[in-house]
Amino acid sequence: SSHIDDTSVFLPYSNLLWYTQRFADLGAPLGINLNYSKINVLTSTNVTTPALPLADRLQLDTFLGFLHDKDPTNTYKLVTGARFLGFPIGSPIYANNYLLSKSNAFQKQCFPNCQRPTVLPPL
Repeated sequence: SSHIDDTSVFLPYSNLLWYTQRFADLGAPLGINLNYSKINVLTSTNVTTPALPLADRLQLDTFLGFLHDKDPTNTYKLVTGARFLGFPIGSPIYANNYLLSKSNAFQKQCFPNCQRPTVLPPL
């Protein structure tokens, strides 16, 4: 048996439950299982508007109930950003924070003794 970990699926909330159930039904005989603990649900790409309309919220709640039934210890995440093929997608805040953290990690790895200037020198 193996798990499908690195799969990205972009679906409307109304299709999440169907897709997950269908994947489980078709994958089980082949020994392929969804890794429910790694599911992230992108709820918004704009943090200034409500994350979900009421209809979508009801569909999402049904889906999350399904995940809980499959694995009560499930640690799925509702997120406003995620990485797709290594690139941040989602809210501008998520993307900026992700890129800044990667930039800082790169700087520390390549220039461990170099301090970033707090004020840029005049031209």
